[in-house]
This record gives sequence, C-alpha cells and structure tokens, in this order.
Amino acid sequence: MKFASATGQARHHSNSSVVFENTPYETRLYERASLRAAKSYSGPAVIAEYSGTTVVPPGWEFMVDKSANMILWQKKNGRP
Repeated sequence: MKFASATGQARHHSNSSVVFENTPYETRLYERASLRAAKSYSGPAVIAEYSGTTVVPPGWEFMVDKSANMILWQKKNGRP
C-alpha cells in the first residue's frame, strides 16, 4: 500500500470498503506519519505505519497528541 506524502495535512491514500459487524463501510486509509497533532479524525479508518496497523471502527474518533501517542474515543462519550 502506498500513501501520498505528507504536506502539512493528513493525506489518505484511498477509501476502501471494510466490514464492521457484518456491515460494509467506506473507510479512509491513512499513513500515521501524515496525521497532524491535536487534530481529530473520524472513523471508520485504517492507520498504517512501519510497525503496525490501527483500525478505528465507525462511531469512534482519534487524534495524535503532541507526544505522538494515538488516542481513540467513542463519539458518544466525547473527546477525552
């Protein structure tokens, strides 16, 4: 999988149909290095990096904090 290079904003390579709980969802594919710190993104999403892959289901949001930690939360519970 190849991703567009980061240019100051998160770039997603493409959308792909991913099945969550027997329902297909149009899902964005991101390169982790392109995610901007402190900006919120919505699932469904797949985030790839050299050492792993993170899957964010529908109804969840995520961000990367200033220390490069990825934080996920359910939308219904609000941002941490």
